[in-house]
Amino acid sequence: MAFYYQLQSCDNASVIVDAQFQAQQTFNYVFLIYGLAPGQGVGNCWRVYGTANSGQFVYPAADYGLNGCSSCNAPTPAPSATPPTSYSWQFNAVQGNGSQVKPTSCVNCPVTVWSDVQTESAIVCGTKHFWLDSNLTLPFIGSNQYYNAVPGVSPATGEATFLIANDGTVTDKFDCAGNNVCLGPVPTPVPTAPVPTAPIPTPVPTAPIPTPVPTAPVPAPVVAVPDYCLSSTNSVTFEVLGGVNKYVFGGNYGLYGSGTGVFVLDSVSSSHPIAFQNFGITSLLQYDGQYSVGTKTGLDGNVYEYFYGDVTVTVTGDYGRISYECYNHGYMGGQNNLLFDNVACPNLQPPVIPPQGDPSLQYTLSYSDGVKGWPSFYSYFPDWMLGMNNYFYSFKAGNMYRHNTNSLRNNYYDVQYNSTLTSVFNQMPLENKLFKTINLESDKAWSVSLDSDIQTGASIDSTWFEKKEGAWFAFIRNNGTQPAQTKEYPMRSVNGIGRSTSVSVVGTSTTINFATNPLIAIGSDLSVGDIIYFAPPPYSAVEMAGQVTAINIDLQNNTNNIVIDNSISGAVAISLQDGFIMYIKNQQAESNGVLGHYCLFTITNTDSTATELFAVESEVMKSYP
Repeated sequence: MAFYYQLQSCDNASVIVDAQFQAQQTFNYVFLIYGLAPGQGVGNCWRVYGTANSGQFVYPAADYGLNGCSSCNAPTPAPSATPPTSYSWQFNAVQGNGSQVKPTSCVNCPVTVWSDVQTESAIVCGTKHFWLDSNLTLPFIGSNQYYNAVPGVSPATGEATFLIANDGTVTDKFDCAGNNVCLGPVPTPVPTAPVPTAPIPTPVPTAPIPTPVPTAPVPAPVVAVPDYCLSSTNSVTFEVLGGVNKYVFGGNYGLYGSGTGVFVLDSVSSSHPIAFQNFGITSLLQYDGQYSVGTKTGLDGNVYEYFYGDVTVTVTGDYGRISYECYNHGYMGGQNNLLFDNVACPNLQPPVIPPQGDPSLQYTLSYSDGVKGWPSFYSYFPDWMLGMNNYFYSFKAGNMYRHNTNSLRNNYYDVQYNSTLTSVFNQMPLENKLFKTINLESDKAWSVSLDSDIQTGASIDSTWFEKKEGAWFAFIRNNGTQPAQTKEYPMRSVNGIGRSTSVSVVGTSTTINFATNPLIAIGSDLSVGDIIYFAPPPYSAVEMAGQVTAINIDLQNNTNNIVIDNSISGAVAISLQDGFIMYIKNQQAESNGVLGHYCLFTITNTDSTATELFAVESEVMKSYP
C-alpha cells in the first residue's frame, strides 16, 4: 500500500517535494532521506509537511521524531567513500506484506527494492540479496514470506518467487509454476577406479598410553538479566538512541523484565500503536488496549492487533523472551527486549481495589448496626478519630474537627467533595435490552454515567432532567468516542455507503466521488455533521477521515459526491481512490439508549446541602436485532 506526503526541506522551507511511503506518517516528523532533491542546494533532512496525490518512493535512513530538524542536521552523515554496486528490482509487495502461502503463478510487481545481483539466475539460496536502499545498508525484512520478483526499474510481471528471511536472505527460490529451482540437476556419479590392496604391514609395538590431562572447565553461558522491571503503571515516552527512535517505559530504556501480574503502559501515542509478539504463548501473556488501529502481519510473520492509549499487559506465566513492535515503524527498540524473570522482577500481587473510585485513594468506612454492614464510604481520611459525649471527632495535620455540626455537606478539612452512588440494573440478565431513560425519586437532579457489557460512555447531565409530578426524568444519551472504537462499529448509528471512485483534496476539504452508473447511492440517512470513515483493502482496519460539510447529488449531470472537513481532530488522510466509505451518525443526537444485558450506573450530586434520594428507575425494552 502507498501513502503520499509533501516533504519540506529542513534547510530551505521553500523546497517541497512529493514522496511515497510504505506506511502512514505524522505531520512534522523528520526523516533522514538521501538524494531526494539533487541540485537544489539542500541537505538530506526532511519534514512531513502535508498530503500529496503522488510522489517518488523513499525509504528513510533515520527517524528523528517530531520537529527533529536540529537533531537531523548535526552532525551531517558522511557519504560512503565507495558506494556498492546495486541493481533495481521490482517486487509484488512491500516488506512484511508478502504471501504466507507459496504462489503458483506470477503477478505484476510495482514495488522497487535493490539487490547486489542483476539477474534471477544469479540469485543463490542461503545468501543475502535484497535491500531497501541503493546503498545496500537497510536489509529487506521479508518476515519469511513469499514475494514475486523481476529485475529492472519499471513494474512488470514477475519471473520468479523468492522466500525471504528478515535480513534479506533468499532461503528458497521457485519458478512461476511453484517448482523449486534452488537446486540444480543431480550430477551423474563418476565411476571410481579400484584401489589396489596394499600388503598388510608388520605390527609395530604400541607406545604406552599417556595419562589424561584434566581439561579446563567450560565457562557457564551468560544469563540475561533485565535492566529495568515493569511496574504496575509505566509512562511511555520515545527517545532517539543510536539513531533509532525507541519506546521508553518508565523513563529508562534497556532490557525490560517482568514477573507475573498486570502491567499498564500509560498513554501510548496514536503515532506508535504497539503489539506484543505473543504468538503461541497467549495462555502466558495477553495484551489489550484502550484504542485499536486493527490487525496486520507482524515482523515475525504472525498477525497481531495494535493498540494505543492505555495498553494493559497481563502475565500469568513464564513467556521467555519476546519482542514488541510499532504498527508504523517496526520494532523501535523492541526486538527481543522483554524478558520473564520473576527473581529480578518479583511477581506483582493483585491490587486491592476499593468498592468504588480510584484504587490509589483511601476511604473511611462507617458501620451500621441496623443493617449489620458497612453501607457508606467517606472521602476524608483522618489521622485519628474517636466518639465522645455523642459527638464524633477527628484529627488531621494536628487539627481537631467535630463532625455533623453545620449544614454544609461533603466538606472535610476544607475540601469539598461530591456524593456518588453506584448500582446496577440487572433484571433478566440473559435478555439483551435497551435502557432508555433514568427516573430519579429525589428532591434534586443528579448527573448519571452508564456502562453496559456492550456499550460504554453513556451519560446524562443533571441539567437535562425534567421534573414531572415530583420526580426527575431524562433519556439516556450514548456519547460514543471520536474516532469510534472497534466495538462501536456494529451499532445502529453506523451505516455503509460503498467504494468510492475517486478522492480529491483541496486544503481542509476532501471530495469523495461515487459512481453514477452503476449507481452507488449515498442515501437519505447521511446528514451534514456526520463523521466519515474509510477502509482500504482488505477492509480490516477503519480510519476516521472527517466530518460531512456538503452532500452533492445530481445524477443527470453525473454528480454524486460528499465533501468533508479533513482538519477535525483525529482525522487521517484518505490514502487511496477506491476505499470503502462508511459514516457514523451523531451518537448523542441519534441515541437509542444503552444496549446490554445489564447496565452499571453511577449517579453524582455536587450540592453542598442536604439531598434526599429514594429510588432510581429505568425504562427498559427488549432488543430485537
